Amino acid sequence: MQIEQALYKRLSTYTDLTDLIGTKIYPALIPQGAVYPCMTYQRITTNFNHHLDGTNALEYTTIQFNIYHTTIANLCAVYDKVVSALQNYTATVTVNTESIMIHSCQIINVFDSYDTNTLIYTYTQSYIRQLELVVWYREV
Repeated sequence: MQIEQALYKRLSTYTDLTDLIGTKIYPALIPQGAVYPCMTYQRITTNFNHHLDGTNALEYTTIQFNIYHTTIANLCAVYDKVVSALQNYTATVTVNTESIMIHSCQIINVFDSYDTNTLIYTYTQSYIRQLELVVWYREV
């Protein structure tokens, strides 16, 4: 299982977040025709722990999440729920028959931006908050 699948499962089943955006949480790009509010996610880096005997099973990956909304107030509300869902999150997550043990989730960076012509193929203004999350995990 990929760590993205585990984080998607966490976010798409976190009721406080889905009450605001449903399950409009997309890998990498917003699909054509999607509407606000929504989110995207993508892997930025993956690092491995090395020691004298090789590499152990623990990995840490940086995932970027982008939150899109038409108002800054609503964007902040969605952001707060994402933080509640992921900051300090630990669990063993199973999708189908594969499992990942998440040891730690830490938000390390947050950036705001603004766009008047976004990739959701509309010409409306959008507010975007990007956050980077470092996740320590291993497959079990």
